[in-house]
Amino acid sequence: MSISEGDARITIADLFRVMSDIQANLAKALTKLEVIDARNVNADERHRDFEQRIRKLESAKAKMAGVAATVGTIAGILSGYFASLHH
Repeated sequence: MSISEGDARITIADLFRVMSDIQANLAKALTKLEVIDARNVNADERHRDFEQRIRKLESAKAKMAGVAATVGTIAGILSGYFASLHH
């Protein structure tokens, strides 16, 4: 900027330089925001994928618990049956 001793002068060229700097900084900030937005979209998709995986794992866990209970019941019945054969 052109500032002289005793009085301050701002020229059109000074304003143009400042405005150019502001525009450049704004362009950088907007580019960074676009990158962040793109990352957020990917993160949302990944999050949905993880949610689906968690639901599948929980479903499999419930099925395995059912299988374990059924096998335990059958084993109890069979052991009772075989125990009664030997007495």
